[in-house]
Amino acid sequence: PRLPGEHDFAVDLDRCRQVGALLARLHRCDTGALLALPDERRRLETLATQLNQLPYDHREGARALLSDWQARPAGTTLIHGDLFRDNLLWQQGRISALLDFYNACLDYPEYDLAVTLNDWCVDSNGKPVAAREQALLEGYREHGGQLDDSLLLEALAVAALRFWLSRL
Repeated sequence: PRLPGEHDFAVDLDRCRQVGALLARLHRCDTGALLALPDERRRLETLATQLNQLPYDHREGARALLSDWQARPAGTTLIHGDLFRDNLLWQQGRISALLDFYNACLDYPEYDLAVTLNDWCVDSNGKPVAAREQALLEGYREHGGQLDDSLLLEALAVAALRFWLSRL
């Protein structure tokens, strides 16, 4: 009630561009003055205890994916880590507030993009919508965001696994 705007879960190309631009600005923030942030690697490690709840034929692939990601040193970029549609407020078609920094941490911008793409750029059946993905990534790049496409592909799988495991 203290921030302007309303929840609005509509998704279109303009909103995807705005979300990409917002992430680019967040990822360029200076982190030098920040207090210690939670560690996403620890969260993922905790979720790994849920791997045995996955269907049997998915366990080994999921374990290998998580292990590979965890072996990579953590990134140093400030990320939101949970930019789902319910974490934005809108006013007159523009983003007015970014909410819920509970999952904020230092990690790779590709991971943050992956979490966001997995929510904003899929249809009602969870299938990727290429035009939305392109709009979000264009907004990101147009506002100074830089990313490694191969790291983004891995991060998309890790982010999807994170939310699958967290909802078991």
